[in-house]
Amino acid sequence: TGDSVTAAELNTLDGKTSVDVEVSTTTVTGTIADLTKVYVTNKANFANLGTENVTISDTVSAAQANTIAKATSGDVTAATVTAATAATLKAALADAKDTDTLTLTVNGATATAADLIALDGKTKGIVTVTATEVTGSYDNLVTVYDTNKANFVLGDENIKITDSTVTAAKLN
Repeated sequence: TGDSVTAAELNTLDGKTSVDVEVSTTTVTGTIADLTKVYVTNKANFANLGTENVTISDTVSAAQANTIAKATSGDVTAATVTAATAATLKAALADAKDTDTLTLTVNGATATAADLIALDGKTKGIVTVTATEVTGSYDNLVTVYDTNKANFVLGDENIKITDSTVTAAKLN
């Protein structure tokens, strides 16, 4: 009971009783190992679990962050999600939502603007792009580089427009 509890504390309580541990807190924090034990491995040992905000304190893969996002309707915060390609992050974060705060870094040779837009919809955090090239339709590139540019850290990547034709007026 209270505003915040650590996953380690919940695991300790779980180890001391044979009845379900009642969870009535707004936030659970901890390492991915402790959080996974609470939300996945020993989930059945906890009552009223699954609506809390969760803060992951260590570096996690996108798949690990997604496991926690799937286990709670609350917001998930992960300060460091291991860098991966845009397509890999998008696929791994199937259950992440736009109220989660996931610090994402897109690496690799190419990222599509469509995948970057999808990632932007899975976090209210900033998406850093270190990919060598960003490709996409003119409209999707405008979304990334103009409309939603505050949501991205963009660098010296090459930009490739995939539309078969683009008017000169749009390019100016």
